[in-house]
Amino acid sequence: MRLIESVTIQHENPWEPELDGLFLDRNGGVKFCFMEGWSVVAQSEDGSKEVWYTAPEGERLEMPYHWTGAAKGVSPMLRTWWPSDTEIYYFEDYTISHTSQWSYICKKAKETVWKFKGYAWRYTTIERFGENIYFGTAGQGGYFYLLHLHTGAPLLKLKTGGTVNIYARRENRLYLLQQEKKAYLVCIDLNDGTILERLELPGKAHQDSAIRLIGDTIHCVTFTYKGGPVKEALWNRVERETE
Repeated sequence: MRLIESVTIQHENPWEPELDGLFLDRNGGVKFCFMEGWSVVAQSEDGSKEVWYTAPEGERLEMPYHWTGAAKGVSPMLRTWWPSDTEIYYFEDYTISHTSQWSYICKKAKETVWKFKGYAWRYTTIERFGENIYFGTAGQGGYFYLLHLHTGAPLLKLKTGGTVNIYARRENRLYLLQQEKKAYLVCIDLNDGTILERLELPGKAHQDSAIRLIGDTIHCVTFTYKGGPVKEALWNRVERETE
């Protein structure tokens, strides 16, 4: 992976939850949509920005974490799914559910196949790739987990710093942000959990850092700080490796 550039997101008073926005592919270019005051703002790759929507008096504009889409002149589309420890996931003959907020059980024909205890609260769906499943947690440090579906054997348990609310994927390669002393963009092989690459990014990754893969470019947000408050938000554009 190669960092193409990092540009400042033009927010007058940057605050992480207002910048947990959407990268959108529009007419061959990419726009980053975020919240500023009571408005939805779209910034282009050249740094210019425009207001797409302003909530009228009496209307509540939901935070960007809730958004699934945005367009000029209308309020953002909102998500209808929320992580819950009452969910059941079905993968052919296998079912996976929670036994507690951090613990999981897999059954086949109502018989227990395996149990697994993770760390922190699940903030993503449980998804399948081949014979493996994966999901991310946030809080308590946060982890990304890759498990073998049939045995529950962990192929990868990666501490992310609580950044895994969302990730980007192309075939067997999954991209996520990791915060240690520095911020990293990590590429994982979902076949076996191998970490293929780690790229250092400027600033810090946060649980409200957006990420999306558009074409062969990974777009993601990191933050710089001055004392306690956010100094600036950075739109990082990274060229991914191609086989």
